[in-house]
Amino acid sequence: MITVDGDSNQAHTLKLICKDSAGNTSESVFDDFYVTTNLAVRFLHNKGILAGAAGIIAALIGGVIVFFRKKRS
Repeated sequence: MITVDGDSNQAHTLKLICKDSAGNTSESVFDDFYVTTNLAVRFLHNKGILAGAAGIIAALIGGVIVFFRKKRS
């Protein structure tokens, strides 16, 4: 069991060091992961969802601009 302490709105780093009975060691580092239930933090740090939301907003703004330009004509 691993306990993650600290601020749930900040990125964490996890460093695992494994050693076998022969004395060989292996190290793995996992950077920038979040342990949070805060939806805003989860949304802002999920690049795929954030890019999709930005694309939808850009398409809506473009649609509104086209609609009002055609309405003027």
